[in-house]
Amino acid sequence: MRKILFIHPRVGYMDAQRNRPAPPLGILAAVSFLKNTYEINVLDQRLFSSDRHFYDRLRFLLQEKPLYVGLSVYTGKMITFALEISTYIKENSSIPVVWGGIHPSLLPKQTLENPYIDYVIQGEGELTLPEFSDMLAVHGQNLPPIKGVWLKKEEGISFGGERDFVNLHMMPAIPYELIDLNHYVQYYNGKKYIYYQATRGCPRQCAYCYNLVFNKGKFRANPVEKIIGEIKNLRENFFFEGIYFIDDNIFALGKEYIMNLGEGLSRIGLSWAVQGSDIVALKEYTEDDFKVLENFGLTRLTVGVESASGKIRTLINKKGNATDIEQVMRRLSKTNILIWCSYIINFPGETLQDLRESIRFILRLQKINRNVRNSPFYKYTPYPGTPLYERYKDIFPGPEKLEEWGRVGYERKHSDIFVDHLKDPAFFQSLFLTSLLDDNKVSDFSESKLLICLANGYRPIARWRLKKLFFNFNIELFLFKKFFPDIF
Repeated sequence: MRKILFIHPRVGYMDAQRNRPAPPLGILAAVSFLKNTYEINVLDQRLFSSDRHFYDRLRFLLQEKPLYVGLSVYTGKMITFALEISTYIKENSSIPVVWGGIHPSLLPKQTLENPYIDYVIQGEGELTLPEFSDMLAVHGQNLPPIKGVWLKKEEGISFGGERDFVNLHMMPAIPYELIDLNHYVQYYNGKKYIYYQATRGCPRQCAYCYNLVFNKGKFRANPVEKIIGEIKNLRENFFFEGIYFIDDNIFALGKEYIMNLGEGLSRIGLSWAVQGSDIVALKEYTEDDFKVLENFGLTRLTVGVESASGKIRTLINKKGNATDIEQVMRRLSKTNILIWCSYIINFPGETLQDLRESIRFILRLQKINRNVRNSPFYKYTPYPGTPLYERYKDIFPGPEKLEEWGRVGYERKHSDIFVDHLKDPAFFQSLFLTSLLDDNKVSDFSESKLLICLANGYRPIARWRLKKLFFNFNIELFLFKKFFPDIF
């Protein structure tokens, strides 16, 4: 049986944020049909204590002459790590290098212009990878057109055409057995959580979101019965106490779906947390509904607020308003469910007043509901093909080469800046730090008593600086950058 090697590069900021990495679910899903006919190895750079150990392992696996090496990549620092790995492979072997994931799917031609990348799998890989692998095994690199595959030919870069989405109902269970799940278990409230994806896409039309390009605005879901059955089977092989749903907007499936899902998880005896939900979907729920969900084991959900400014919400086509959000937070205040609210800045036309409006809103929500947490302020990064990008592409120069995207990201100082008040890197970094430490986030997720103590002591200063936007004499930023250099 031929071998294929898949690699998950380091990410950057998210590696520093978590005590353990998220599992490579994108890779596992992509190989779910492939694993029956090829021997799959998954190498995760995030699990290695040093580059030397990682590249020692990579060198050994390359000696086994896999059919190709596939890397899953999204925009930001991860590109830098992925390029270093790809360069090493091409300089030390003749094995083809294949990139997939969100970034190469959004910019396949620019990605493939890099000399260290041979193929790009655009979009979902489940149906494309088996055909691509079989063709590569038979024809070598003289491949005929394959749907979903970008490749290099003598006459230039060519594309085999778009491939339809996979039917989630027909998908086999995610092959968690290809990894050691113990490396990826997250601890939350003293319980072991594993990651799971129930849906793909989102029905909303937020103008900045990659979903409109990558998932073409389509929203697909697994049936509740299939989800519960797969999780039951997982429990027979792995010990865990909770499920973390990484979906972009699972609550948009409606109250009946969520209630049935919660009830099913409760019968198994599992807690659960939700990464993605929007305020339009959550408005359906009453105080009693949220109490029922808490009894069903819901411990946390995330709400994409992005901005409290009505002007910015209209610009980015974010449905719902500040009043809706406050109403939902009041209903949730009758429970112990933790709520994370995400925020984005750096939208075209945004003013300092828009930023202050969001800061006031953050502080107001913290008073309405003691369980509200806010994400740090992240920078808007324009993704090609999204409506906001197309509207303002005259001011979105964007990196001209793949390697330049590695210096871009929602927390990176090299990201394009579209508003004057963010052009000073120290201003954004101070804003990021104070919005990171203005509530109990560290206590919620860190096991370090020292770190929790320091964060609790700094919180009043963080809130004062955030409220006043006063970042002069910021020695704490200097110390933070010294001890956490990967953040910025």
